[in-house]
Amino acid sequence: MTAAILATLLFSLSAVSGKRLSHHISGVEANFWRFLLAAFLLGAYAHSFGLGLGGGALGMFFISGIIGFGVGDYGLFRAYPILGSRLTMVMTQCLAAPFAASIEWLWMGETLSLGQVLAGTAILVGVALALAPSETTDVDRKHWKAGILWGLMSAFGQGFGAVLSRKALLVVEAGVTVDGLSQAYQRVLGGLTVMAVLLLFRKMRLRNGATIRTEVALTPVTMKLLVALIVANTLCGPTL
Repeated sequence: MTAAILATLLFSLSAVSGKRLSHHISGVEANFWRFLLAAFLLGAYAHSFGLGLGGGALGMFFISGIIGFGVGDYGLFRAYPILGSRLTMVMTQCLAAPFAASIEWLWMGETLSLGQVLAGTAILVGVALALAPSETTDVDRKHWKAGILWGLMSAFGQGFGAVLSRKALLVVEAGVTVDGLSQAYQRVLGGLTVMAVLLLFRKMRLRNGATIRTEVALTPVTMKLLVALIVANTLCGPTL
């Protein structure tokens, strides 16, 4: 129970700090720095007390990170400034489960009971109602459709990433237990690699005079606040 409450609190803090961060730097930059810090912190633990890069499933965990962190969190940070933290988290967290269930059914042959299908349908209806723009929401209506697409991308990435993590646990070396933080370390390396490549391409485009546009204009902020937001989001998100 304590772990569940702590996870809920961390998810909430991650969403709030992530939404704030998304208004000041691009999704690529935000994710690169948070993954870099997370890799350092998780790596320090994994190589000191965990399995480091061992366990026999590094490749699968790495791919899981590419999809879950690289694709999922990039979409998350693009959706934040459009839909807001509340609707973005409702959408991604609720839809990640149906995406994961569908992938497990198609790939691993896992079937769902009628009750689970009905529950999933109810979730989809609820999310659709929550995302419908109204006078009482703070959704950026001009870019609402783009926000939905980014949110779907995030949900798919997180759902697929979770399935890949489960698959990785099935190929772990016999008799070896990969602790949660070592798993997170191996996964975050995949996300960091994606963001490093995207950031490199972004810098090259800017150097060549290209203009990179986002749905919501970024606003300047002090370096002190920016660092604080990155640290807070890293600790509440990919690290813990």
